[in-house]
Amino acid sequence: VSLTALAGLVILRTALSNSIALLNGEAMRLLVLKDLKGFLRLSATALFQGCLQAMLSPTLAAVEKRMALMWRQRLNKHICDRYMQHQAYFHLKETMPDLKDLGSIDQVLASDVQSLTDGVANLWHEFVKPVVDIAWSARTMWTLT
Repeated sequence: VSLTALAGLVILRTALSNSIALLNGEAMRLLVLKDLKGFLRLSATALFQGCLQAMLSPTLAAVEKRMALMWRQRLNKHICDRYMQHQAYFHLKETMPDLKDLGSIDQVLASDVQSLTDGVANLWHEFVKPVVDIAWSARTMWTLT
Protein backbone atom coordinates (compact mmCIF):
# COMPACT_ATOMS: atom_id res chain seq x y z
CA VAL A 1 0.00 0.00 0.00
CA SER A 2 1.49 3.28 -1.03
CA LEU A 3 0.73 6.82 -1.93
CA THR A 4 0.49 5.73 -5.54
CA ALA A 5 -2.27 3.22 -4.73
CA LEU A 6 -4.24 5.89 -2.90
CA ALA A 7 -3.81 8.32 -5.79
CA GLY A 8 -4.86 5.60 -8.25
CA LEU A 9 -8.04 4.93 -6.28
CA VAL A 10 -8.84 8.65 -6.21
CA ILE A 11 -8.35 8.83 -9.98
CA LEU A 12 -10.59 5.78 -10.45
CA ARG A 13 -13.27 7.29 -8.22
CA THR A 14 -13.17 10.55 -10.17
CA ALA A 15 -13.41 8.69 -13.48
CA LEU A 16 -16.39 6.68 -12.22
CA SER A 17 -18.15 9.77 -10.87
CA ASN A 18 -17.73 11.61 -14.15
CA SER A 19 -18.84 8.56 -16.12
CA ILE A 20 -22.00 8.30 -14.01
CA ALA A 21 -22.70 11.98 -14.61
CA LEU A 22 -22.38 11.43 -18.37
CA LEU A 23 -24.76 8.47 -18.13
CA ASN A 24 -27.38 10.69 -16.50
CA GLY A 25 -27.31 13.06 -19.47
CA GLU A 26 -27.39 10.16 -21.93
CA ALA A 27 -30.38 8.64 -20.11
CA MET A 28 -32.36 11.81 -20.63
CA ARG A 29 -31.50 11.81 -24.34
CA LEU A 30 -32.62 8.17 -24.68
CA LEU A 31 -35.88 8.90 -22.86
CA VAL A 32 -36.64 11.80 -25.17
CA LEU A 33 -35.88 9.58 -28.20
CA LYS A 34 -37.99 6.78 -26.66
CA ASP A 35 -35.17 4.29 -27.22
CA LEU A 36 -36.13 1.53 -24.76
CA LYS A 37 -33.30 -0.88 -25.66
CA GLY A 38 -30.69 1.83 -25.33
CA PHE A 39 -32.20 3.01 -22.06
CA LEU A 40 -32.20 -0.51 -20.58
CA ARG A 41 -28.60 -1.05 -21.68
CA LEU A 42 -27.67 2.29 -20.15
CA SER A 43 -29.51 1.40 -16.92
CA ALA A 44 -27.51 -1.84 -16.64
CA THR A 45 -24.28 0.09 -17.17
CA ALA A 46 -25.31 2.64 -14.55
CA LEU A 47 -26.14 -0.14 -12.08
CA PHE A 48 -22.75 -1.76 -12.65
CA GLN A 49 -20.93 1.55 -12.22
CA GLY A 50 -22.97 2.31 -9.10
CA CYS A 51 -21.87 -1.01 -7.59
CA LEU A 52 -18.25 -0.20 -8.41
CA GLN A 53 -18.65 3.22 -6.82
CA ALA A 54 -20.18 1.65 -3.70
CA MET A 55 -17.17 -0.67 -3.35
CA LEU A 56 -14.63 2.03 -4.10
CA SER A 57 -15.39 4.30 -1.13
CA PRO A 58 -14.76 1.65 1.58
CA THR A 59 -11.68 0.48 -0.32
CA LEU A 60 -10.32 4.00 -0.36
CA ALA A 61 -10.95 4.34 3.39
CA ALA A 62 -9.25 1.00 4.04
CA VAL A 63 -6.19 1.97 2.00
CA GLU A 64 -6.00 5.28 3.86
CA LYS A 65 -6.20 3.49 7.23
CA ARG A 66 -3.59 0.94 6.16
CA MET A 67 -1.26 3.71 5.05
CA ALA A 68 -1.71 5.48 8.40
CA LEU A 69 -0.98 2.23 10.24
CA MET A 70 2.23 1.68 8.29
CA TRP A 71 3.39 5.23 9.03
CA ARG A 72 2.44 4.81 12.69
CA GLN A 73 4.51 1.63 12.97
CA ARG A 74 7.53 3.31 11.39
CA LEU A 75 7.19 6.44 13.52
CA ASN A 76 6.75 4.46 16.74
CA LYS A 77 9.86 2.44 15.94
CA HIS A 78 11.78 5.63 15.21
CA ILE A 79 10.62 7.23 18.46
CA CYS A 80 11.47 4.15 20.46
CA ASP A 81 14.90 3.90 18.86
CA ARG A 82 15.76 7.58 19.28
CA TYR A 83 14.13 8.68 22.50
CA MET A 84 14.28 5.49 24.48
CA GLN A 85 17.94 4.96 23.68
CA HIS A 86 19.83 5.45 26.96
CA GLN A 87 16.52 6.68 28.39
CA ALA A 88 17.03 9.98 26.56
CA TYR A 89 13.33 10.83 26.71
CA PHE A 90 13.25 10.61 30.50
CA HIS A 91 16.52 12.55 30.94
CA LEU A 92 15.26 15.24 28.60
CA LYS A 93 11.97 15.49 30.44
CA GLU A 94 13.63 15.73 33.86
CA THR A 95 16.34 18.24 32.92
CA MET A 96 14.15 20.71 31.04
CA PRO A 97 11.42 22.23 33.21
CA ASP A 98 9.39 23.50 30.27
CA LEU A 99 8.98 19.92 29.02
CA LYS A 100 7.28 18.74 32.22
CA ASP A 101 3.92 19.24 30.51
CA LEU A 102 4.97 16.98 27.65
CA GLY A 103 3.07 14.02 29.03
CA SER A 104 4.08 10.44 29.38
CA ILE A 105 5.78 8.50 26.61
CA ASP A 106 2.77 6.16 26.56
CA GLN A 107 0.49 9.03 25.62
CA VAL A 108 2.90 10.24 22.95
CA LEU A 109 3.23 6.77 21.41
CA ALA A 110 -0.41 5.77 21.71
CA SER A 111 -2.40 8.91 21.04
CA ASP A 112 -0.29 11.64 19.50
CA VAL A 113 1.41 9.48 16.89
CA GLN A 114 -1.92 7.96 15.88
CA SER A 115 -3.50 11.40 15.48
CA LEU A 116 -0.54 12.59 13.42
CA THR A 117 -0.45 9.60 11.07
CA ASP A 118 -4.22 9.53 10.60
CA GLY A 119 -4.16 13.24 9.80
CA VAL A 120 -1.29 12.91 7.32
CA ALA A 121 -2.98 9.99 5.52
CA ASN A 122 -6.20 12.00 5.27
CA LEU A 123 -4.26 15.06 4.17
CA TRP A 124 -2.71 13.10 1.30
CA HIS A 125 -6.17 11.97 0.21
CA GLU A 126 -7.56 15.51 0.52
CA PHE A 127 -4.59 16.88 -1.44
CA VAL A 128 -4.80 14.39 -4.30
CA LYS A 129 -8.56 14.79 -4.89
CA PRO A 130 -8.50 18.48 -5.95
CA VAL A 131 -5.42 17.91 -8.11
CA VAL A 132 -7.17 15.04 -9.90
CA ASP A 133 -10.37 17.09 -10.27
CA ILE A 134 -8.48 20.02 -11.79
CA ALA A 135 -6.54 17.75 -14.14
CA TRP A 136 -9.74 15.95 -15.17
CA SER A 137 -11.53 19.24 -15.84
CA ALA A 138 -8.58 20.56 -17.82
CA ARG A 139 -8.49 17.38 -19.90
CA THR A 140 -12.22 17.64 -20.54
CA MET A 141 -11.93 21.26 -21.61
CA TRP A 142 -8.98 20.39 -23.85
CA THR A 143 -10.99 17.69 -25.63
CA LEU A 144 -13.87 20.16 -26.20
CA THR A 145 -11.63 22.57 -28.08
